[in-house]
Amino acid sequence: MSLRDRETIGMTFCFNSDCLDQKNEPQAVVCAACNAPLILRDRYRAERIIGQGGFGRTILAHDIQLPGNPIA
Repeated sequence: MSLRDRETIGMTFCFNSDCLDQKNEPQAVVCAACNAPLILRDRYRAERIIGQGGFGRTILAHDIQLPGNPIA
């Protein structure tokens, strides 16, 4: 795990790709920088980007409706 990865553990990541500061506190419901919702479809809370390329990003998220909040 890289230092960058360790810095984002426990944070909530903003899904808005135009957001200037995508890191938010874990319990936040809306992004502090752009006011975008941080819970996707009332179910998924993003933690960090795990990859990106020409067609988009892959984001590590947790399913907050299932017991134990498994990775989605």
